[in-house]
Amino acid sequence: ARAPFGRSTTPSAPFLQEHNVTMANTGDEIRTKRRRTSANSTLHMADLPDSLLANVSKFLSKPSVALFAVALTAPSESWRKCDWQRQPSARSAVVLSSQSQNGLENQWEDLDFGDVDDNLAKKLTDDDVEAVLVCTNAVDNLKKLKLTGCVSITGRGLDPLRGSVALQQIDLSLVKQHEIPDIDPEPLISFRAVIPILDSIIDTPGSSLKHLQLPKKWRQIMKRLVEIKGRRWQQPRCEIAPSPGAILHSFRERYNQFLDSRPFNCSGCIRQEECRGKRSHEDWIELTNRSPFEPNGVQGLTCYSCLENFCHYCDEDIRSSLCGACEKMYCGKCVPRGGCSNESHHYSSRSVRFACEGCKIYAACEGCNDTFCDDCLWTCDCCNATRCEDCAIHRCQGTNCKKTNCLTCVDSYSVRSCDDCGDTSCFDCRLKDYGSVLAEKNDFCPGCAESVVSVLLVESGRT
Repeated sequence: ARAPFGRSTTPSAPFLQEHNVTMANTGDEIRTKRRRTSANSTLHMADLPDSLLANVSKFLSKPSVALFAVALTAPSESWRKCDWQRQPSARSAVVLSSQSQNGLENQWEDLDFGDVDDNLAKKLTDDDVEAVLVCTNAVDNLKKLKLTGCVSITGRGLDPLRGSVALQQIDLSLVKQHEIPDIDPEPLISFRAVIPILDSIIDTPGSSLKHLQLPKKWRQIMKRLVEIKGRRWQQPRCEIAPSPGAILHSFRERYNQFLDSRPFNCSGCIRQEECRGKRSHEDWIELTNRSPFEPNGVQGLTCYSCLENFCHYCDEDIRSSLCGACEKMYCGKCVPRGGCSNESHHYSSRSVRFACEGCKIYAACEGCNDTFCDDCLWTCDCCNATRCEDCAIHRCQGTNCKKTNCLTCVDSYSVRSCDDCGDTSCFDCRLKDYGSVLAEKNDFCPGCAESVVSVLLVESGRT
């Protein structure tokens, strides 16, 4: 019979803690022990051949493989204690190279912590993230980094990325691709820890950074600054201790200048010589209070998915647009998008103009197949069909009544329209009104009275 895995009493990395694998740490060396008793035996990591570890790693997500490799060398905290000079052990190297056997030249070009379990991602610390980046040599290999779910980090763990010329995209929103970026409680990520690292990347000659997705709590700080000071606010020279908004605003300007220093290659214009490029007054990360549909604090002009640039003169179906739900910019080539077909909602504070298909905030009417927001769609109480107002949904006009029926069910179910007065009500509301009218000895619409009495007669078994 297969021996069970033992439980460690020494600190270990989150991956090993999740899987209850026993490892003992003595000084700088990791050694394992086989403890045998008359009752049972415990299998330790040292008993497993390298080939088995490599094969097991093929079934793990990239972040899990990296965390596994870190744990095989030393707990995350000990990487920091040795000033991050530790190198992956031989067994860790086997695990890290497991995916390269599948034909991938560089399997560590992208790293998304959203590929691990949400509960594990929440437990990751800056030491864990930093150990992963050191173990995978992220400064030379990593092109896309998404810190999905890492709400417990301050950002200090991104220090190994200083001066990287390989990195092309950093997503600090801490949410998955099609998730609303509102996080409660507020994440710990700190701009005071991250901005110096980002500055070192954009200041390095040959930097490849193309896209930066900022946390919503940072964007809200900048937005409040704009609302108070105005769009073209500048940091006063006499201010000794810059405010959080001033620090973020200053970095935004440096990042805009960094992207402006490179040629604007538009992927939406067929003829590059005819492309008018980025408008002179336009910023890559825009801050404005003109419209709720503007990408405030979100990098515009660049698609979040393909990292290609699109100018404002590209066809509307192609150029990048802000998703009002997940607050990311997508081009029409990468992510299909929709909106509410009710044009009166386009400028309503409760609606969004566009939303990517993955966010699923719009649904199609089963009658006309146009997309609508929740406020413009109703579900039939009888057949559960989804219909828009133009597709003959009959809604009860009774006070605080939400019953609706589609055209197909209106003659056979509760919500009916009176031929005499035109009132559309469900049977319950009409019966309530009928009873109150009789009590007050007032006149009642003959058509409504007939519909109520006929139903009562059927229910009582009389013909």
